[in-house]
Amino acid sequence: MSTNSNTTANPAPVPSPAPPPDPKKLQTRLLNAVKAIQASSTVPQGQKNMVGQLLNEANSQATDLLNGDTTASPVHHVLANVKSLLNNATVLTTPDDHQLVVSSVTDEGDLVGNEKYESLDVGWAEAAACWLEHIPAQKKAPFSNAPQTITISDDVSIAIVGDWGTGVSYRTDGQRAPAGKVADQIRNLNPTYTIHLGDVYYAGTFVEENNNFLAVWPPGSAGSFALNANHDMYSGGQNYFTDTLGNASFDAQKGCSYFALQNKNWLIIGLDTAYYADQMQLYQNGKLDSQQCAFLQATLDSAPGSRIILLTHHNGLTTDGTMQCDFWPQQIAPLLGDREVWWYWGHQHAGAVYTDRGNVHPRCCGHGAIPAGAPPLLASSTEAIWHENRKAPDPLYQNRVYNGFVFLTLSGDSPLNEVFIDEDGTQAYPPPPQ
Repeated sequence: MSTNSNTTANPAPVPSPAPPPDPKKLQTRLLNAVKAIQASSTVPQGQKNMVGQLLNEANSQATDLLNGDTTASPVHHVLANVKSLLNNATVLTTPDDHQLVVSSVTDEGDLVGNEKYESLDVGWAEAAACWLEHIPAQKKAPFSNAPQTITISDDVSIAIVGDWGTGVSYRTDGQRAPAGKVADQIRNLNPTYTIHLGDVYYAGTFVEENNNFLAVWPPGSAGSFALNANHDMYSGGQNYFTDTLGNASFDAQKGCSYFALQNKNWLIIGLDTAYYADQMQLYQNGKLDSQQCAFLQATLDSAPGSRIILLTHHNGLTTDGTMQCDFWPQQIAPLLGDREVWWYWGHQHAGAVYTDRGNVHPRCCGHGAIPAGAPPLLASSTEAIWHENRKAPDPLYQNRVYNGFVFLTLSGDSPLNEVFIDEDGTQAYPPPPQ
């Protein structure tokens, strides 16, 4: 399958990128946020202590990374520069006797460098500031428990893309960003529905939700859906729930971050694994609340003969596919039972098809826009059938692999047609016929 057409041959003009954040202003903002947490009577002492521990840990890991240890990518990379900014109003620098390996790749696939969205980009500190400013959890947006179950046609096409909210105009070389190229390919296919698996960068702020996502999102002919994610939650989810779910393109969700689509043969269930994730671990690990679990159970019970497509932001497997993440065995597996399920997630910035786990077919679609490399953990894994490891021709981001999305076609009771497509419109998986 190829989607190349005039849309990609004559792309829209690329606006000038926004200037990088000012370190002095970031320092003031971070200092005020930390002071507010320490002075707050509603933040438990244990959480106050944890803030300092997390900043120290990230600073240590980032320092190791700058010394050439590419296995030391900060667990919470949004915190990588925060301690240095707090203390000195500067980002971490490479020691005089070492050279930062520009765009080398960490085990998880992060590109090491200071370019926008690379692991040491100062912009991640904006996300850290938002996260700190929204502690404690009472500052989160209200959560809606009014999920919609929507009847759809028996014959539909769906484009699913994860971690896509980077904006299209950030590159310093004037080239079109991967998010724009991916959007062009989605538009070329004219899907019935388009679905975002979440993450608008850096922190789901008002400006970011509107400029980096809503203004450039490719809507489906019958509508779109958007999941909540950890980066959206750094601003407490306020702008995701208000602006994104309030936008006409996402009206079908009626302000609720989880939903179901249903026809005679299929159930497509989207869940919010971010809202109830641990705030003090930066919403990194997916978790559901009891009402979403009840919704999932009731929806499955209502259609015992249907095949299932499950959508979450958070990953069900570790990057290399060797271990299940906690919410799979603890929350998802008991409800799915022995049902056949195609599970699509984002969060990890990779495109991957994993080996089956019983009747579950796991896929990662987090390669929608973030510049990332091929994770060495996947290259050595026997648990991945395929992963995107082809280098894109990109002089600004050395070692970047192609970004892309997955395109599904549901046609009556026929088998699911699944194709991973890259930013240039080329079928990446399954390999096209020769």
